[in-house]
Amino acid sequence: MNKIPLRSILKRFLKNWHIKVISLLLAGIVYVLGYYIINNPREIQIPARVILPEGYVPYSNVPSHVGVEIHADNSIKHLIDPTLIEAVIDFSFVKTEGVHIAPVKITYNTGIVKKGVIDISPKPLTVRVGFAKES
Repeated sequence: MNKIPLRSILKRFLKNWHIKVISLLLAGIVYVLGYYIINNPREIQIPARVILPEGYVPYSNVPSHVGVEIHADNSIKHLIDPTLIEAVIDFSFVKTEGVHIAPVKITYNTGIVKKGVIDISPKPLTVRVGFAKES
């Protein structure tokens, strides 16, 4: 049997190493781009239920809708019914005048889809509204 020396194998492997590294990097970039192009999130608008504080009136815009991003497999994300997703913005904590920030809380009933399979996140994450005392 003809044995190939270890030094020869190493020499062949390291020959044109810079081209091999560039090829691996390009393959990685193509894979990542392909993954994100195929698995882009589904974006929808849903009505927001806003809980206003007692004794205060908003003097800035109160959103009636919020955006929602649904991250899941393509086979699942288009089966999710937007009417099963609820957005709540709770300003009941407001006790002073001025601009206040509240988080957008998302609740959803996905039916047959398990919650671990999908990720639903609001856009924007928080909402700013200015309040003045009711006169």
